[in-house]
Amino acid sequence: MAGGTKGRTARRYRARGPTAREGRITPRFSDEELTAVRAAAEAAQMTVAGFCASATLAVARRQPGQAAPAGSGAGMEELAELQRELFAARTAVNRAGVNVNQAAAQLNSTGQPPVWLEHAVNRVTRAVMEVDAVVALIHRRLA
Repeated sequence: MAGGTKGRTARRYRARGPTAREGRITPRFSDEELTAVRAAAEAAQMTVAGFCASATLAVARRQPGQAAPAGSGAGMEELAELQRELFAARTAVNRAGVNVNQAAAQLNSTGQPPVWLEHAVNRVTRAVMEVDAVVALIHRRLA
């Protein structure tokens, strides 16, 4: 699509501050590194320059052993922990969903709910509460 942006996703530019940015650095990448950076910028729906600036500042502002400041991006350790918590919550929801589906199948085939239906519903409730807790944790860390 020469000259147009039709079919391309809109990209975000990094927010401008109240004053102009005068400092400039020019990083250099191998072809493989540049491909990875471009893919990450595209996934973040950002320009390559904006992505590089945001990623650099997120790392530069983080102090070893401390949580990242609000708005500067989470540290890799925090993100890994959140990922583990989300995977665990997803697993709990999937297991609870399987139980509810089995209960529904039994109810549909026999006309009677299984004796363990209440337990399955309680598992769903707990699983959703776990997901809510992870979402609340993410909200607090982003605030």
